[in-house]
Amino acid sequence: MRALSWIGLTLLAFWSAEPARAQFLEKCVASDGDLAEAILGTLYIPTTIMLVQGTYHIDATSWFEIDQPAFPSPASGTSLRGGYQPGCVARDIEPGNTILVEAILPGADVFGTNIAPQGDFTMEGLTLTLPHTLNISPGAYAFPTDGRITLRRNEFLNSGEAFIVWRQHDDTGGTLRIVDNLFVNSGSSGCALFMGSSDGMPAYELINNTVVDGDGVCFQNHIYGGGHAYLFAYNNILYGNSGHDLTSDNGAMTLVDNIIGTSSYPTPIVPPTGTLSSDPKLDANFKPILSPPSPAINSGTTTVPGGLSGSDLDGGPRVIGSTVDRGAYESSLDDVSFKLIVTNNNDSGGGSLREAILSANSNPGYNFIEFAIGTGCGPHVITLATPLPTINADVLINGYSQPGAKQNALGIGYDANICIILKSGNQTNVTYGLRVPSSASTTQLTVTGLGFEGFDLAAIDLRGGSQHIIGGNALGGVVGNISLIPNGIGVRIGAGVSNVIVGGDDTASRNIIADTLDYGSNFPQSGNGVVVAGPSGSLGPASDNQIVNNYIGTYSTDGSYFYERGNKNSGIYVAGRGNAISGNIIGANSLDGIQLDGADAHNNMISSNQIGLEGYLNNNGRAGVMNQNAAHDNHIRGNTICCNVADGVRVATGQHNRITGNAIFSNGHLGIDIAGNGITKIDNDGAVQTSTYGNRGQNFPAVNSAIGGHFSGYIGGSLSTTPGNYTVQIFRNDDGCDPSGYGEGEKLLATATVNVPQVSGLGQVTQPFNLRVDATNALTGTSITTTATDALDNTSEFSSCLAYFDDTIFADGFDPQQ
Repeated sequence: MRALSWIGLTLLAFWSAEPARAQFLEKCVASDGDLAEAILGTLYIPTTIMLVQGTYHIDATSWFEIDQPAFPSPASGTSLRGGYQPGCVARDIEPGNTILVEAILPGADVFGTNIAPQGDFTMEGLTLTLPHTLNISPGAYAFPTDGRITLRRNEFLNSGEAFIVWRQHDDTGGTLRIVDNLFVNSGSSGCALFMGSSDGMPAYELINNTVVDGDGVCFQNHIYGGGHAYLFAYNNILYGNSGHDLTSDNGAMTLVDNIIGTSSYPTPIVPPTGTLSSDPKLDANFKPILSPPSPAINSGTTTVPGGLSGSDLDGGPRVIGSTVDRGAYESSLDDVSFKLIVTNNNDSGGGSLREAILSANSNPGYNFIEFAIGTGCGPHVITLATPLPTINADVLINGYSQPGAKQNALGIGYDANICIILKSGNQTNVTYGLRVPSSASTTQLTVTGLGFEGFDLAAIDLRGGSQHIIGGNALGGVVGNISLIPNGIGVRIGAGVSNVIVGGDDTASRNIIADTLDYGSNFPQSGNGVVVAGPSGSLGPASDNQIVNNYIGTYSTDGSYFYERGNKNSGIYVAGRGNAISGNIIGANSLDGIQLDGADAHNNMISSNQIGLEGYLNNNGRAGVMNQNAAHDNHIRGNTICCNVADGVRVATGQHNRITGNAIFSNGHLGIDIAGNGITKIDNDGAVQTSTYGNRGQNFPAVNSAIGGHFSGYIGGSLSTTPGNYTVQIFRNDDGCDPSGYGEGEKLLATATVNVPQVSGLGQVTQPFNLRVDATNALTGTSITTTATDALDNTSEFSSCLAYFDDTIFADGFDPQQ
């Protein structure tokens, strides 16, 4: 098991987990006609299309194009999912259950299946036999900066090329996530899977796929121009294809624990690790053979962007044995000979959790601790009179092994059934639940399926080791009929600890982290949901960790209502560097949603989170994101930040903090407040200031005109600042101007570069601009605001707000600006 590199995690600036979304239309489909109708409807309403098991003709739908492509554009949040039983009452996505086919049309100029999503789009649980191209073009039309395309647990059999090219015209990118897929005898022009980028800065995540007996995988940044994509490839099998198994025209790649037969690419930015080039030894069904064992078995890494899936392509457990297999399938070979079973909820003695940890500490190999307490779920409470032994060995503690336990299966919501609760029976001296000590430098701990209550310091205290995985737990909230006693901290990642995953992209990995209390000065940082610590003694700050897809300060059983169970201080407190915080819902915390604190809090990526809950009374009590005490060089992008009591984002002190592509609205104070002093008016950006003055007081643009037709127009204004190139972002606000007169920014309309020229004798220059905007929804009745970001990533506050003037004069509604 290998860690994500520091560079790799820093480049997760372009990676996002699936952000919070509202409930969308669901359609149960059992015929070609139903499928065609459902697909047509996605142009207007985001829809989950649930395919009953069977065979469907994609060429009978509007996604199939002959001659020139029309770029059908499904609404953000659309998904196509296979494997449902009749009536869509249950689901089994084992390959072959749901098949998409298309007719072969000799002599016709067939473009193939062509999709240009407006935002999040998922294909899952399908077998695709598509002889023509499957073309997915995010960014061909308007596309959000936090958008994600997901291909998960599909088979591509005897298909043409899966051609995915990012065309997004802004600087913040999105994510293409391809996980647990099988490509067999597929491809054309040398590629079964083509990933390209002509614009933008997307992340391409290729995790646990098998590509064999056809064409290989191609990654290009120089198609139709010059994109800036980055490829993260983990645990894949790319072997036995014609030409090369992996081809790239650039080195923007992190390659970890792959089997790659032949390849052609420049030197990667991050040196590849764990690459094998030998025969993966797959059987006729492309699964790793057991005897002699395939080199793919138990040889991958569990520390991947977004965490591993909960299941493999077949639907079985994603990890069997000491670590994950490479490729789309997990073999049944279990190399763990030392399993420990907890059979009672006693504090100590035979069959207790304490005894299991003691036994694991004496075993130098990898240890599994499982539960078999009684015959049902309970929940069974293990009450501790004294602290458990610290964990000094590699161990997985799996609460979901208890009979009756169930992992969360909801994309929005939390329906896990947790059956094991760990409780402090003496809060005076049992101050932590599970701890890895600082002396255990090589220890790796995985915890899943447990509830924690009453630990004043931290429920899970990670002071040493690395690559820990904390997923699918309840650290606050309600388990069964038990309202958990608050902990001081849900998860604490200590100084020097790296490559921890709290949560994960898979729904089964979501944690609830809520209800913490501040237990005073004897318990540093207590009251925060998750703590990523700064340096301590000889140890540097915690670094390169991921906090992904959790509910922090809130939870929901079904996605229809979120309970307000806020943490006493902040939802996430970060004093470390290079960490990725993505896809979480963070609300109802007494201080900030996320707090970046101190000079060691730098190069952190905060992306695709929902920070603040729209329509709820008790939101984060201060800022959505707080940047203070000289925290610097952080990137806040693609988040929804709304309804917080004070500012959406506050940069109290610290420079080079980039704030781009967010939806910021309905906050109590400013959308963005730099220097923490309210509106920072346009002044002399060339004046001498302290080195930590918030984003150097970067001036916002002055907007003096916003005029055009219903769906497109021009925004005119000027930028007064020091010479250089500036990224100007233009936002619309559908509910009018902010009461301050200085806007927030609800929806990003456009990103452009404005050059402020050097003028002799002047330290600051005023540069006019007139920028075009296009929208999919009418601009009539909206208001416009802007921000400016310099070349060193200092982002301004929002500009003053200006109502958009619709000058359409034609009685028939024709828009001359189109």
